[in-house]
Amino acid sequence: RVFVYNSGDDLYRDMWEEIDKAARRVMLSTYILEPDSVGSRFVEKLGRASERGCHTSVMFDQVGSLALTSSPLLATARRMGLRFTAYNAISLDKRFESNFLRNHQKILLVDGRVAFTGGMNLGEEYCGPALGGNGMFRDTHIRMVGPSVLDLEMIFTDSLVDGKLELLERIKKTDYLTRQAAVPREERDRHWRLFDRLRQNEAFLREAGEYFLMGGRARSFWREQNENAAAR
Repeated sequence: RVFVYNSGDDLYRDMWEEIDKAARRVMLSTYILEPDSVGSRFVEKLGRASERGCHTSVMFDQVGSLALTSSPLLATARRMGLRFTAYNAISLDKRFESNFLRNHQKILLVDGRVAFTGGMNLGEEYCGPALGGNGMFRDTHIRMVGPSVLDLEMIFTDSLVDGKLELLERIKKTDYLTRQAAVPREERDRHWRLFDRLRQNEAFLREAGEYFLMGGRARSFWREQNENAAAR
């Protein structure tokens, strides 16, 4: 099941509610986590989940969340025992161009049963005055319940591995890690799986996003869709 959000107010309230209900684990990945009232509220909710015994793992992009890295909020989160990891931390000790490898994912996973993903970062600019924001940006997000949650756990885990951020055994509680050994690698190619699912759509398809990079597979897919539409 999928629910679409166009309002950061509604999205943040539902995300906070799900974190409050978490019993086992909360996994969060975001490009921007601002050290403002919204970011502080997320840290507070995650801290309470950790106190209840939930495994918590937060991955933020160091460039997108530059304000967070030098703020007292990050130090507060770590004092609370939260695992906050900067994706591909900037360093002069590695090849300069590798510092441009950034992570724009926005994913929240709770207990392997519900997931949020889309275009909204975490900060006051994505919500209205009711939550202390200014509503500067309009974006889209979704809430998912069902088998697709497992796919997002896989993406989250792959990002940790790709970025050399955590050893797999530190997040071994995820359903994905307990089941992935039985899944052939070719079946875990998320790009092909996405296009296969889109091909099953017989009505209409709407796509929205701030970035849309047309690689070879994407070009082939959209060419096929246009040819099929013309034939109908």
